[in-house]
Amino acid sequence: MEGAMTETLTISQARNEFLRLPKRLGGKRGVHAVTVTQHGKPVMTILPAEFYETLVETLEILGDREQMASIRRGIRELKAGKRIPLEDLKADLGL
Repeated sequence: MEGAMTETLTISQARNEFLRLPKRLGGKRGVHAVTVTQHGKPVMTILPAEFYETLVETLEILGDREQMASIRRGIRELKAGKRIPLEDLKADLGL
């Protein structure tokens, strides 16, 4: 989440603010994550559900050797100038 604004709350503050956290996350203030600390150490991070789901999907892709091999192959082909015209792709997909 480079560039994303994070906020840090103590566990007591998080408890007191819990019902207001959904508005804080992704609201006008631009907070995208809340790190909760206990005794000065981070113990959890609260994320918007949509961001969490995206993160899990990304980790699943990164952990899938076949998908990663396919992505790397595609990147190599793109760098080599190998492209498929849109009309050919549509025909291959039956669109």
